[in-house]
This record gives sequence, C-alpha cells and structure tokens, in this order.
Amino acid sequence: MATVVGLGAWCDESDVPEADGLAFDVDEFAMTSDAERITILDRRGFALALTGGRSVAENRTALTAEGLTASVLTTVLPDDAEETGDEHRWAELAADLVGRGFDVTGASLRALPYQVVLSERIRTRLGR
Repeated sequence: MATVVGLGAWCDESDVPEADGLAFDVDEFAMTSDAERITILDRRGFALALTGGRSVAENRTALTAEGLTASVLTTVLPDDAEETGDEHRWAELAADLVGRGFDVTGASLRALPYQVVLSERIRTRLGR
C-alpha cells in the first residue's frame, strides 16, 4: 500500500461570487508515495473584501501569491491554534487517513512537508 509522503492545501477562486469581494475555496490533501492526491478536508474557504473603492477586477490584479498563501494557511489553522501552537489539525488529519487505511499519527504527519498549491486559474491570473 502507498504511504503518505506530504500534506498540503489547494486553493482556487470560488465559482460562487462574493458580492463585495473575492471568494476562494480551500481543500486540504495528502500526497501518497504513488503520486495520488487524496482530499482530506474540503469545503473551507475565505473571502477578501474589496478595498480602497476598487472593483473586483482591480482587486484581482492586486492579488499576490504570497498574500493568498498566507490566507490559505490562516484558513486551515485549527480553531484552538493560539492555545495549542499547532498550525494544522494533526489528529483530525491522521484520523481521516487512518480511516482510509493509512498507518499515520498526528506526530508522523507533523514531520511531513506541507505545501500550498494555487490552482491554474489563480496562477494564470497572477501571471505565473
């Protein structure tokens, strides 16, 4: 059986428009040793409000990969992150993967690389 070799979060612009800003969907995933991406936690997201009287189109041009990455990482923070110091829901991620037959623990997942992946649509919009 494949093993979990990495974790990450995938972000795309939401297909559901935000009236006063931009909306983004975020899914957390595990990468396996056979290059499969398994969605663990989905249906998360965040919105960025319009600023400075700019239109949605103008706000899109002001987006940066760094800013979006920071927003994605904030979105996946556990609710009790300030108390625990954990950047991710390690136990919840591990429980989901154990339920799928993987031999992992929160501690073993903590040691794996974590990446934020911006969708092709976002990378195109950013000019990358």
